[in-house]
Parts: sequence; structure tokens; C-alpha cells
Amino acid sequence: MNTRTFSTALVAVALVASACTRTVDAPDPTADGGAVRPAPFPVTVADCAGEPTTFDGPPATVVTANLAALELVIRLGRADSVAGTGWASGVSTLPDDVREAAETVPVLSTGGIPKEVLLTTGAQAYIDAFGSMQMMGGDGLSEEEMAAADMRHVVLSSSACAATLQGARTDLDAVYRDIESIGAILDASAPAADLVADMKDTIAEVAVAHPPRDDRPTVFYYSPDHTTQGMTTVGGKQIANAIYELAGARNAFTDDATSMRPVSWEDVIAADPDFIQIAVRNKASAAEQSAEYAAALETLRSDPRARDLRAVREQRFIDLGAEETTLPGIANAAAVATIANAVDGS
Repeated sequence: MNTRTFSTALVAVALVASACTRTVDAPDPTADGGAVRPAPFPVTVADCAGEPTTFDGPPATVVTANLAALELVIRLGRADSVAGTGWASGVSTLPDDVREAAETVPVLSTGGIPKEVLLTTGAQAYIDAFGSMQMMGGDGLSEEEMAAADMRHVVLSSSACAATLQGARTDLDAVYRDIESIGAILDASAPAADLVADMKDTIAEVAVAHPPRDDRPTVFYYSPDHTTQGMTTVGGKQIANAIYELAGARNAFTDDATSMRPVSWEDVIAADPDFIQIAVRNKASAAEQSAEYAAALETLRSDPRARDLRAVREQRFIDLGAEETTLPGIANAAAVATIANAVDGS
């Protein structure tokens, strides 16, 4: 199983829809030579439809939709504010430096959080990676229900708002903005800026080590964790599409104007990808995740619909988890490096 590594704190992460709006303090002549310092609040963010939400101060308690958002909050130094998290089955597989804090957070669900559970947590904000994306575990929360529970809805735009994009996603700028927005909401702008800088440094290093080429190899995102819609893959508006682009590869379904889409083996045979990313979702343990990867590998090698694919014949598989590529999370930059290392020289 691929192991994530971090420099200071390697990241790309789940966050909000718009840039922050701040007030500005008057200059203090006794501080920093009279330099003007922005006041940390109020901070205004928006949902996918552009509806604003204003925070007059940092929320005392938050709920995170998934481990990517939880890891970000921990790295921003606000672990003590988390009242619970969803999609928590993979807590034990988190990096060593955040796992202990993550394991103290109440588990609200091993998948998407049921709204009756979420709305009774008493949390002041919900950092939501999915919005109304039913396929990914969204529970159809209405803004009226959130308001009645006195909970602010913070939408993770780089994952939840893909439908608003005009074209394919080719960079991680939305993730950077999201990190900065979450940092502002939690009064942690300085560590957020550090996380963004680390991420940009990692991607810049990849660009130098793996210059882009004209004949970019194609990658098929294969998820053995089928949804209610069957086998799914990533389209051009997905974060994974940008990760492949930044790594010098190309999504086998980049021309599809969606984020996640159902896919048939006939579609995959027609695309005949150069590589297959076996993207296993977070499991309860590293051993369980490795076993799931091995089972998926065996399926690809034995299924008559898959075994004649170029990537299968040439044994070109990439071991990289689902959350690391399809959700805005701290592993996005590391994922760029992993894909680049895998496809370089193909």
C-alpha cells in the first residue's frame, strides 16, 4: 500500500467556496512600525450557489465530513474543536503525527453522517465535503435544517461544487483557496498559509523532476468500492483530473464533463489506458486496505473484460487511495508525486 509522506506538512485539502472577506484594523503605531494588520473577523464564505455565510468569530465546535477535513483541522492546530467526524473507518491509517489526535475524535459514522446524527451534535459548523452528492454519501441536508440547529454549513467547494466549473479541472487552485478559507474560519491563517506553501513546493519539485511530455500516458481511476451506481471513475471536473495533469499524465476520461461518473468495462476497453490507479477507499486497518488492493489486482488480472487491457498486460498499476485523489485532502500534493513517479519513463 502506498505510504503518504510529508515535508513539514504536505497538503491539499477539503474546503470552502469563496475567498474570505475581512475587516481591517486601524494602524497601531506601537506595533510593527505602524503597519496595518487585518482583523481576523468577520470572515465570509459562500456555498456552491454563492450564498454567503459570515463568521464573527471562530466556531467553538465543528464536525468534519471526512478524514481529509479532520486531518486538515488537526494540522491547523484546532483538534480540540472537533465534535465528531464522518467517513471515519480509516482513522488508524492516518499519518503518525495526526493519528493520536484523530483517534480521540468521536466517530459519527463510518460513511456519510446521517443528518439526524449531525444535527444533534451541537456543533457550530459543519465542514462538508459532499454537499448534495448522494453518490458520495450526502444526506440531502437543507439549509433550513442547518439553520434550525444553529449550525453553519461550510461547503468544501473543491469537491462539492464541481458542477459549477466551466471546464476540466487542471490545477489545485480551488484547494489552495479552500485551505486558506478554513484557516480563516478557524483563526488559523498562518498555519494554513504554511500548508499551502508546502503543497506548492511539492508540486513545483515534481514539475522539475518530471517535465511534461507531449505523449502523456493515460490513467484509469479504478475504484473496487462500487457505489449504488455500479463501477465509477473520475471525469474532467474531478480533483483527480488535476492531479493527473500536474503529474504529467492524462485522465482516461478527462473529456467527460462530470466529477464522478458511472463507467462500464466497454468504456474502459475503448479507452485502453496506459495505467490503472487502484483506488481503494480507507479501510479500518492497513492490513484490510492491502487485502482490498490485492483482491482488486486479482480481479483485473482474471476478469476477461479487463485482462486484455494494455495496462493489465504490462502490469502498470498504481497503488494510491481513493481519498488521496478524489477528495480535497492533505495528500493531494503527495498524490501528484506518486502518479508522476509511476508514469515517468512509460
